Amino acid sequence: MTDLRCEVCNCAYNDNHLCERKNISVKGPSAESPDATCCDSFCECGHGAKNAVHGEAALETEIYCNAEDCVHNECEKCTAHSIDVRGIGASQPEGTLCATFNCRHGESSYINSSIS
Repeated sequence: MTDLRCEVCNCAYNDNHLCERKNISVKGPSAESPDATCCDSFCECGHGAKNAVHGEAALETEIYCNAEDCVHNECEKCTAHSIDVRGIGASQPEGTLCATFNCRHGESSYINSSIS
């Protein structure tokens, strides 16, 4: 499993930068940069999901990923030791990103973006 640090503080599953879900899904099938990825498991706090979540936040999380050009993607699972998910103020999954995405075609991992 992968160590997940989440900076998306308004996600219903975020508990002190850890995720209460046992697994998440990262989307970005044609991504060439972190900005083209997102945490598809994101759920905004105001949608009542927090009350329905009874999982215990943990550092290790299973990451399913369809960003096929990421160097960490093997058979749609993330093999990175750790990842960072970002998206301050996100209101939908597309407002988040996997900052650890690293394109197989020479793009470098996340350094700067409008999404923090």
